[in-house]
Amino acid sequence: ENDCSVSILLNFENFHVNYIGTWTSGWNKFSFEWRTDFQDGVVIQKDQFCDLNFAQLESKLGLIGKNFKTEKDAEILNKVKISKDKSFESDTFKYLQDYLNNKDTNIPMRTNLIDYLKSYAVIEACIESNRKRKTINLEKYYRYINL
Repeated sequence: ENDCSVSILLNFENFHVNYIGTWTSGWNKFSFEWRTDFQDGVVIQKDQFCDLNFAQLESKLGLIGKNFKTEKDAEILNKVKISKDKSFESDTFKYLQDYLNNKDTNIPMRTNLIDYLKSYAVIEACIESNRKRKTINLEKYYRYINL
């Protein structure tokens, strides 16, 4: 409530994720960038419903010149061709199609309800963590939804 930014550190068994998000600040323009770093590269999505890119890490670049490269000196960001979804409608429609297909054919859904419940569990744990000012173990929330 009234929080315009969030930072969440998720500790998994073999890796960590640091999520940083802001919904509003000193500018009313909606900006989106989703960045996922891997050992050998990065995937960057510059629009919530399209504009997916990747760069392959060239470790030798870090050994020459400036440590922090400008865009022209760094690895090339390559576009991935994907269709632009209609905000908040295309994904819901695809999920509904997947669900109906599952009911008609018994083919497993690509994303099932458990995935959504897990997402809600993470959100609830974040709210509790903020309220209590302490780390929250997600196992408690997963037990509520029998995972």
